[in-house]
Amino acid sequence: MRPDTVPPLVGRIGVSPNGPSFRLGTVRTHLAAAAFVVRAAGTLGADARLLVRIDDTNPARARHEFEAPLLEELEQVARIPLGRLGTVQGAPWVMRQSDRLSRYHEVAASLRGSGLAETLEDGSTVVRVHGEQLTVTSETTGVTVRVLRANGWPLWHFASAIDDIDAGVGVCVRGIDKYSAEPVQRAIIHALGGTAPSIYHLPKLVSADGGDRVQELLRTGLRPTTLFEYIASSLLRRNSGCTSFEQLSSAIRVHSDLRSTLQLDRRYLEKLDRQVSARPGVADQVADLLRYARLRGDTVTADYLVTHEVLTLLEAYPRPLDVHHRLVSAIAGDAFSPDVPPPQTRTAVSLLETSADAAYEHLMRSGISQPEAHRALRWVLCGLSSGPDFRTLWEWHQRNGTLRDRLAAASRTIVELTRGGTT
Repeated sequence: MRPDTVPPLVGRIGVSPNGPSFRLGTVRTHLAAAAFVVRAAGTLGADARLLVRIDDTNPARARHEFEAPLLEELEQVARIPLGRLGTVQGAPWVMRQSDRLSRYHEVAASLRGSGLAETLEDGSTVVRVHGEQLTVTSETTGVTVRVLRANGWPLWHFASAIDDIDAGVGVCVRGIDKYSAEPVQRAIIHALGGTAPSIYHLPKLVSADGGDRVQELLRTGLRPTTLFEYIASSLLRRNSGCTSFEQLSSAIRVHSDLRSTLQLDRRYLEKLDRQVSARPGVADQVADLLRYARLRGDTVTADYLVTHEVLTLLEAYPRPLDVHHRLVSAIAGDAFSPDVPPPQTRTAVSLLETSADAAYEHLMRSGISQPEAHRALRWVLCGLSSGPDFRTLWEWHQRNGTLRDRLAAASRTIVELTRGGTT
């Protein structure tokens, strides 16, 4: 049993709601922050707690409506269990810096009172930092650092240091680009009588051609599972096949990686996505497909996914998201590809009303090849010449009560193609 005297170890994630989607590198850093605190807490025999701090001290850029989609990416893509690591009735522990302006002003006033801060003529407030200590502003040693803007809003390094003290943060993970801010924050925390957290830094994940926002990557057809495995494996520095936050936090090493950058490997991302999509029973396939359809603005397919059961088809045809979308959108829109089936298919449509095997045997007796017979029946049942086995499609339509309507749509299409001289 864990002794009551062991306090929880607190980590934190700083979320800037300046846009509706994170860069993948930022998600990687946030995932590391959560995994580090869980791993470190385990070695101490302590509980782990995770603070989600909303860095909204720039009112010109921050938007409240961006908070929900960003938190969703932390939960759905980074798979961070915010509710479990939170402290407010199982909900994420969220702190908004915009709600704490009076606290920042209080600290600034205290530092001014002790000579460690000074308000300039433009209304901004500055401190002087020497090493990891604040010095009185009248001295010439050290460097001058602004902590409050002229409009009274704090700079992020000042607000973050105060938040870390007040929340009891013990573990912090940042991008290497924030490395130079560490002495400043340590100096502020020391001046306030606090203990600075253990701070770890990670390289920036960069993309040569841009397009590394999570929503942009999902819109290309990559699965959230693929993005998680990619960044989790990069944190473990091996192709690990890590599929859950629990696996990552139990295996990760708590240490800094001081490389300046990592290059986003799109070829490996695509290869990994094919591997993920080919797994039997890939979790959340319908949710992935629904998200993909909505990101593409395909309301017809999205509405169909909400009202029809399609998991049977997806599991019978393990493919990447774009292929699954092509399959379900063709069925949802009664669409048929230009791959026209052989003329004998028209008779096979009538036979499909009672038996998939009877239709197949008719096509085989007509002299076409077995692959061509399969393609023809798929075309009738899903609008494509490739897809799940025609028997799976037929049984699925029967269960859903859509077989008759589907066959009627196929018959109409065959007639139109015949009149147009296509077949």
